[in-house]
Amino acid sequence: MRTVVVMVVMGALLLSAGAAFAQYGYGGSTMPEEKPYLRAKVGWFEPSEGALDGDLAFGVDYIVARGETQLLYLTVDRLHAEDTTVENTAWSVLGGVYYKAKGGFYYGGGVGWSRNTLETVGLPDRDDDNLTWEVGASLGVGGKGFAEIKYRDGGQDGNTGVVLYVGTRY
Repeated sequence: MRTVVVMVVMGALLLSAGAAFAQYGYGGSTMPEEKPYLRAKVGWFEPSEGALDGDLAFGVDYIVARGETQLLYLTVDRLHAEDTTVENTAWSVLGGVYYKAKGGFYYGGGVGWSRNTLETVGLPDRDDDNLTWEVGASLGVGGKGFAEIKYRDGGQDGNTGVVLYVGTRY
């Protein structure tokens, strides 16, 4: 439970910093608008299931600018959580939209599909396909970097919780 509180506080600080940058116009948009690009990201997933421990998360985004205020994205990522008797791995594909604010701050959400593999000691492994959705915010850092926080709902037996990412664009 303490880890979830720390994740929420870190996310709130990230969002507060983004809101301050957006309100006062510090910096500029760090993501290009003229052509599509890829982003690679790595971070930490903290599941909302109390018994499960979080683990490393990673993924790749494909971003396309749509007008001056929107970024359309397609993301593929992997989330993992486990405890002594259960191991849950989710591969997800989601599409969504981010809306731009000043200072490299973005917010939005998306929907998609995830394949969850649930391995339980003493029981057969189980694969589930689930509708997945997410909401989140991102802040451009430096010329190509970004930090991102998302809440992901992985569906039934899915990996649901908070994800913190850092990454770079190419």
